[in-house]
Amino acid sequence: MNTGEFMMSRYREVAEIVLTYLDNRDRLVRLLCFLELPISYRTAL
Repeated sequence: MNTGEFMMSRYREVAEIVLTYLDNRDRLVRLLCFLELPISYRTAL
């Protein structure tokens, strides 16, 4: 998947939205929060 520069300007916004779900009572939702947020965002691997 090539997102180019799209996520670079939106990474913080998306991260904050995903982190709001960390307090969810569902264990699977909390787990997915960690899986959805990479430690750092790189456009090229």
